[in-house]
Amino acid sequence: MPASSKIGAFLFFLVLFPTTVFVVYEVQSLREKEAMLTAIYDRQLDALLFAVNQHAWDVADAWAGQVTRMLENQPSDAPRTTPLADFVAARPALAALYLADSLLQRPLRLAPNDDAPPPAPLTLAPALARRLAQRRQQGFRQLEPVVLDSTTTPTRLALAFATGHPDPNTTLAALEIDADRFIRQVLGPKLTEVAGDRFAVGCFPTTGGAPVYGTTDQPLAEMQQQRTLWLFPDYVLGIRAQGETISEVMRGRLYRNLAIVLVGAGVLLAGVFFFYRTLGRELRLAQMKSDFVSNVSHELRTPLALIRMFAETLALGRVKTEEKKAEYYHIIGQETERLTHLVNNILNFARIEAGQKAYERTPAALNAIVEDLMHAYTYRLRSEGFTTEVALTPDLPPIEADTDAIAEALLNLIENAIKYSSRRKHLTIRTGQRPDAVFAEVQDQGIGISDAEQARIFDKFYRVSTGLVHDVKGTGLGLSLVQHILQAHGGHVEVESQLGQGSTFRLVFPLASTPAETPA
Repeated sequence: MPASSKIGAFLFFLVLFPTTVFVVYEVQSLREKEAMLTAIYDRQLDALLFAVNQHAWDVADAWAGQVTRMLENQPSDAPRTTPLADFVAARPALAALYLADSLLQRPLRLAPNDDAPPPAPLTLAPALARRLAQRRQQGFRQLEPVVLDSTTTPTRLALAFATGHPDPNTTLAALEIDADRFIRQVLGPKLTEVAGDRFAVGCFPTTGGAPVYGTTDQPLAEMQQQRTLWLFPDYVLGIRAQGETISEVMRGRLYRNLAIVLVGAGVLLAGVFFFYRTLGRELRLAQMKSDFVSNVSHELRTPLALIRMFAETLALGRVKTEEKKAEYYHIIGQETERLTHLVNNILNFARIEAGQKAYERTPAALNAIVEDLMHAYTYRLRSEGFTTEVALTPDLPPIEADTDAIAEALLNLIENAIKYSSRRKHLTIRTGQRPDAVFAEVQDQGIGISDAEQARIFDKFYRVSTGLVHDVKGTGLGLSLVQHILQAHGGHVEVESQLGQGSTFRLVFPLASTPAETPA
């Protein structure tokens, strides 16, 4: 497994796995907290609705207690109608008061005015009447809802209880309460008190519609908690928080915290990714540098070995003819030039990396630079078995250029053409003109470069890792230097290549009258 893959796997288990576990834990923890707080909040709402229900029941029970005390404080032979009628009249929510004996014979109904609903028969099951009486004898007063008229909406109800009065005609009583008035007049202040500034509270008919009384106009469907009103089963109490509910708040908090956790995890993973990519790039660069040292050693060893071999041969006097001596001297000079070119490439690259490379740009003729280079390099090309074709466009406008640097760029392209042309050894060097630029191109019939590799061939130390390109030794600096030289002159390099068909490298220079402003 490559070193970068091992490092990637290590980073995955070191960072990604704990991060994933942490995110899952945070999400689960937030959900548990939300469930706990929601349950607590629901209990609080239940307690508020319970308090409203209890208040309603306490009021009804207090009315029953007042009726009982009024009956107990009056002699059995005293008239009962006037004070009790006044009691009912003083309470608009109290529609009527029923008084009867244990057998519900001769029931008496006291209503405050003519607007009261028509009388309804007061009927109690004998077992219920006896239970109420027994509770009263035991010292308890029990209120029991009794249906007066089931045909109305809401159903007319009365709260029956035993008075404990010795008068057999008043042993039982029932309070008929006007539900709507009771909710508005009696429960209304309590609902407002419970609501405060934090809650919306209302009492609604179970059949739906607007609230009989509510601190807001919100419908029953929007209430977070709903409970039946004990006194009036046809009504429902509803409550919710003003603004967002606790579930909405907790859900928002969950999403917000989850977003923070995920963003933090994303930043961490992004950091790991960039670290891994940078590390991988450094490893590749280190490998390229290692290959560079190996290739440079090979490149240096070859010309040095030839120079030494031919120099020793000449020194030992083994060469007898002057013609052969001249050939050996020429080979030594050629290999020396090759060695000088290689060393210059390395030194120039070092200067570029250090930011110390400078170019002396003066008006120059591109055709003259190409002619001088080809004159000096023709023998090398012929000795390598190359045929050459030079096509120079006459009367090219001058360019602002460092002639040595341009010659070096062209020489690098020629050296590459020599290295990577194994079968068809033909080289074409031509110049040309565009509306705003001139160019020089080197065309070979070598192995070519794939489209995928063309974008990277100008990277320093980069060399194609497959085919003949991999078999030929090189430093991987030539094209990088060519690109730097052209950019320093305000120009650029164009590449046209197909695998097996050869390559064309074109150096494009702006005209001397409109130089591009590119730093050297």
